[in-house]
Formats: sequence, structure tokens, C-alpha cells
Amino acid sequence: MGQQQAVMGLAQFLSATPQYHELKQSTEELKKNPALAQALRDFKAAASNASHSQEQMERVGREYQRLMQIPEFRRYFQAGDKFGEVLNGIISEVHAMLEQALG
Repeated sequence: MGQQQAVMGLAQFLSATPQYHELKQSTEELKKNPALAQALRDFKAAASNASHSQEQMERVGREYQRLMQIPEFRRYFQAGDKFGEVLNGIISEVHAMLEQALG
């Protein structure tokens, strides 16, 4: 099995998880409201650039706190956290398997 096939299999597995479905639904809910959809795009753009300076990181943190006050965003962020836990669990399992194989 090649890398591309393994990635596709993992993506198929992940897309079938309840955590992914919750994240997808919460994203779709945000996108129904143009103002919330724009706020999501703005937040993602700011977050991707936040590593450039401490000031930018603090600004993103404040924006995150503000957005968490909006129920649709709270649901979205919580769903993202739960999906992240699934991804981290998979990475941990793969790491443990490889460590065990190495002896």
C-alpha cells in the first residue's frame, strides 16, 4: 500500500467518525449566516498568521474568547477540539506501534 492509499484510507475513516460529522455540521451552520461565515474566514486567516508575533497571537486569543460567546462558534470550536482529540489519539497509537516494533 502506497502513502496516498494509506492517507485516503485514514481520511475515509476520519470522515466517518461522529466527531467529524459534528465538526462538519457546526461548520455548515456557521456558513448559513454570511456575517458568521466572514468572521470564521477572518479568524482562520488571523490564526494562520498568528505565529509571526506575540501581539498577533494575543489578538487571536482575544478574538477566540469573543467568538466563544457566540453559540454557533462555541459549538464549532468544541467540535474542532473533539476532532483534534481523535487525530491526536491516532497519532499516539501509531507512535506506540512504531516504538513497539523498534523494540
